[in-house]
Amino acid sequence: MTLTGLAHSTRGRPHLVVSVSTEQDTTVIALQGDADLVALSVLVDQMADVIADRQGAVVIDLSDTDVIDTTCVRAIGQVAQWLAGNGRRLTIRAPSRLAIMSFATLGWADLVESDGEMPR
Repeated sequence: MTLTGLAHSTRGRPHLVVSVSTEQDTTVIALQGDADLVALSVLVDQMADVIADRQGAVVIDLSDTDVIDTTCVRAIGQVAQWLAGNGRRLTIRAPSRLAIMSFATLGWADLVESDGEMPR
């Protein structure tokens, strides 16, 4: 089952598309587009649904994310802390170099998955 949330821009096209899927026992939240203040409520709603409705690890996939600002980085970091306090893990997949710097600056560098490839 895949859930999708949309944050719309003023231009009529989706600003951010948030899709939720499952890979074995891990829930993957994939972001596509711009993860910024405009899209924050959609991202937070999808993460809250995952926390409430699913068990196990969570991966935030940023491979199709054009922009992620500090409001979304903070929200993801806070969810990661909450999950860790409840015996679950959240990791970040395929972030850009700028996203890695944002997570590191805010103290969440350990959330970034290391696959040996250079980030975009």
